[in-house]
Amino acid sequence: MMTMWGMLIAIYLFLAGISAGSYITGILCDWYVKDERLIKLRKAAIWLATPVLGLGLGILIFDAEAGLFNPWRMAFLFNNLPFSMMSTGTLIITLFFFLLVWHGWLEFKNKFVPNWVKVTGLVLALGTAAYTGLLIGLAQVPFWNTPMLPILFSVSGVSAGIAAAFIAGVMWDKSIIEFIIPLKKVHLGLLVFEAFLLFSLLYVAASRDVTAAQSVSMILTGELALWFWGGLVFIGLVIPITSESIELIKHKQVEPPLDLNLQHFSAGKGEVMKLYFVEGATIFGGFCLRLIIISAAIPINVML
Repeated sequence: MMTMWGMLIAIYLFLAGISAGSYITGILCDWYVKDERLIKLRKAAIWLATPVLGLGLGILIFDAEAGLFNPWRMAFLFNNLPFSMMSTGTLIITLFFFLLVWHGWLEFKNKFVPNWVKVTGLVLALGTAAYTGLLIGLAQVPFWNTPMLPILFSVSGVSAGIAAAFIAGVMWDKSIIEFIIPLKKVHLGLLVFEAFLLFSLLYVAASRDVTAAQSVSMILTGELALWFWGGLVFIGLVIPITSESIELIKHKQVEPPLDLNLQHFSAGKGEVMKLYFVEGATIFGGFCLRLIIISAAIPINVML
């Protein structure tokens, strides 16, 4: 059963992943797509990442009551650098937040952003996404203690971040929807990879440990089955993967497969609402993933 502790942690992990993914989307606009028509999407992605991560950090401080009532005690989180995963992760997320503020300010003032800032931000974003999986792996929960979990959380976080950036960018300028086909290809690849990692994680967990197998059973056929099959698999994976695949196939049939940056399609109200629905489904699936993983925890001492 989901506890308040679990819900807060699930929300924090979700927001941190979206922030990292949104920032990575902004960097992809610069380095992968290189289309000047996506400047607004790049800015929206970077600006979105900052308040989302700030909200996540606020929830983390609220969850740690010492941080809420005695904020100065949060400094103790850095005491065990570089040997503590908690201390290292806290440092990464803190540095990432300050870099987001700086990068966002440079974008707001239309100033040049040095490549070293983007590279550093990309490294910190990937570190933040991975840390969300490593953090819960510290607990004595067999289902969480697998190297696949940080990878799954990283891929899911980037996927949800791309979806959030798409929504923010199109809300700002609907014409952006005409030029995001290259990013949609990346997004589709991440969604498929996420599905592969998810079921691989469940298979490995069910095979390696009795306690972990109980967690898997809880997910597949137990009290979390509706969240898993309905929320994560159907809404969060099947709908986005199917929609993105159909859209890319249609574009391949209509346009020659040369210079994807020049491909575009009608950005009518129907297409905009469809994007909101599909990307919203992806974001919902990302939250369901973290909610399910947290809720399925069965500590070792329960079995003793």
